[in-house]
Amino acid sequence: MLEGRGGQLWKRAENLMLATTYKTARGSMVGLRYRMGPPSAMVGTPSRVRLDLSRFYYSRYFYSFVKCLALEGVGVDLRFRPQTLHALSRAQYGEMVLAERLVTLGRGSGSDPLLSDSPGGIRFGVFDFQVSRDPSVYDVPMAQHPLMYARGLWNQPVAFRKPRSSVLFIGNSEPGTYSKIDQDGVFDVVGRVRLRDLLSQSGLSRELRQGEGLSDAENGRVLLVDSSQHPIPMDRFRPEVAGFGFFLCAPGVFMPLCHNLVEAMSVGTIPLIQRSYAELLDPVLEHGRNAIVFDGEADLVERIEEALAMDPARIAEMRRAVLEYYESHLSPRAVVARILRPGLREVRMLAGERSVGLLRERLAAAQQ
Repeated sequence: MLEGRGGQLWKRAENLMLATTYKTARGSMVGLRYRMGPPSAMVGTPSRVRLDLSRFYYSRYFYSFVKCLALEGVGVDLRFRPQTLHALSRAQYGEMVLAERLVTLGRGSGSDPLLSDSPGGIRFGVFDFQVSRDPSVYDVPMAQHPLMYARGLWNQPVAFRKPRSSVLFIGNSEPGTYSKIDQDGVFDVVGRVRLRDLLSQSGLSRELRQGEGLSDAENGRVLLVDSSQHPIPMDRFRPEVAGFGFFLCAPGVFMPLCHNLVEAMSVGTIPLIQRSYAELLDPVLEHGRNAIVFDGEADLVERIEEALAMDPARIAEMRRAVLEYYESHLSPRAVVARILRPGLREVRMLAGERSVGLLRERLAAAQQ
């Protein structure tokens, strides 16, 4: 029994659980269904891990991290620290961690693997965009959007029909928000507003018109979809993307990595992606194998033309390679297998603007 301030915080956590929306409640049932099933791929691995976090920076990415563990039947014991629980309850999607009971507060068993940001156990820290190729260091990859997991949509069956020989560009392109990555200059990427302008000028694209659906896309073209004008329901996103041969992966607000890259790859749609973005993945996406990679503005149109002219048999071959990459490196099963692999000494996880801030500090130090 937790007493005093600890008990008050736990009571607050329970109140947060009661205050969740219908969608989060549905996510709780989805998570329960997965936890009740035997974790077939995880047989012989620990059934629980321990987390000891004295600082909490991880926002939405923490939900996806512990949800992946839950989906594979691995429980999480989060050491009770008032400041950590307070930060978790206020973090984006942190309430969902509590509502779905994805963590148990306590020290857990000393025989279970320990991930900690304090000395002892496997080091747990923030990813700073310096990708480690050291097999003993695991950079937790970008995941699908947290609500994809919460609502059970991340592995929703998709009809793998013959895709159109066309490229899909979809997302909010509001200039005031999505020009920041160009203005900051921290990442060597072409932002989505600039990408959209280049495509509009290329003659290879057209805008989705009012009253049309994504199924109206033409072969041999790039379809531009402004999601603020033509919102795609979350439960339709992966099935709709699956109908396209290629997906143009535009950067996010302040970093290249976006959930939609993982969502597109989960249905085999081939990423059309800038090299500096592709190199943030481990292993790196390879041009002509599991991605179409462009270097910047200069060869964007050439790479798009290469994709649009690709033979259907070649597209099918690359789609198989994309699905293989997703299953081997980005799926919950792949993530959990890496976390539980023997010999691991450090885990690093995205922390949004905190991660970008660490990159800025590293770049500034290198210039001194």
